[in-house]
Amino acid sequence: MTITKFDGLLPTIGQVQKLIREKTVVEWKLLTGDLLPGGACWQDHHCVCIVKEENQEITIWKQAMAYLQPK
Repeated sequence: MTITKFDGLLPTIGQVQKLIREKTVVEWKLLTGDLLPGGACWQDHHCVCIVKEENQEITIWKQAMAYLQPK
């Protein structure tokens, strides 16, 4: 497996990194129709980890996301 660095100039990577830095609460809409509120705590090439209000961490595959929207 080849691991490469993030290209921070890509809009989607930069947007999520900004949400992580600013600890922004976001609504994450999944392709299943589920809506998960929480803040992003990390991302890699394939996944984003969100923290819900109860300090519960959930890892979501980026392919499963329909959209994200800051609250």
